[in-house]
This record gives sequence, structure tokens and C-alpha cells, in this order.
Amino acid sequence: MEVFQVKRHPLEPLIGQYLDEKDITEGTRELYRTVLKQYVGYLKKHRILYPKTRDVIQYRAWKRSQGYSAQWLYHQIGTLKGLYRYLSANRARLNLPEAYAVDITEPLKNERLVKSVSKPVLSAQEAKQLILKSEENRKHIWQYRDH
Repeated sequence: MEVFQVKRHPLEPLIGQYLDEKDITEGTRELYRTVLKQYVGYLKKHRILYPKTRDVIQYRAWKRSQGYSAQWLYHQIGTLKGLYRYLSANRARLNLPEAYAVDITEPLKNERLVKSVSKPVLSAQEAKQLILKSEENRKHIWQYRDH
């Protein structure tokens, strides 16, 4: 882990260029910007100039300990993977240091997301009550349709 004493991290201008070259919607761009800003903040706080895979793993563990959801961690790691893939693929064109030659996030596995039912399911008794209630309230044509 290299130590530095600057207010601006070397990744900050690269993030701007990465987002400018990425074909994404404005909403996605803002999500990526938020994720990457949090990551760079972590790097600055821990004085990490050129992070290694273990630093990204520690960052993810720190985020998890802060109570962030698996969904948010999934976005975090996916965004970081995209950034480091871009940096390693474009290192020569962007004239980047040797530290960016390897995609440090390649060995990382992303968070597993568990699919969950977003709406409650009616019990058999609740479904029966709903059908009976809709049958009682049929006064207009759309109520017959809804029943």
C-alpha cells in the first residue's frame, strides 16, 4: 500500500473520462459517479494510491460492515470491475502507469443477489374473501370485468 499526501486522487480524472466514454443513460452515469466517488473517498482516507485486489476486497468488507445491502454491493463491485477493465484495456492510449496494466478486480466474484417476491401473496382465505367482496360490489360494467 503506497502512501501519498494529495487532495486529489489519480483516479478522479480517469473516472470522468471513463464515464464520458461510456454509452449509458444519465441516471446510470450518476449511479456510477456516486459509487466511484465513495470508492475514491475510501482510497483517500486509507492513503491508497494504486490499490491492489486485496484493497478492493477490504473496501467491499468495509461497505458490508457499514450495513450496505447486497444490491448496493453488487452495484459497487460491478462498477469497479467496469472501471478497472477500462483502465487496463486503455492503459497505453491513456498513458497510464504500469499499476493499471492488470485488472485488479478480475479475480473478484460479485455479490449474490437473492430474488425475492416484492409483493405479498394472498392466502387462499384472503383470495376467497376478495372474490366474494368483488361479487357483492358489481354495480358498474368495469366492476363486472374486475370480478
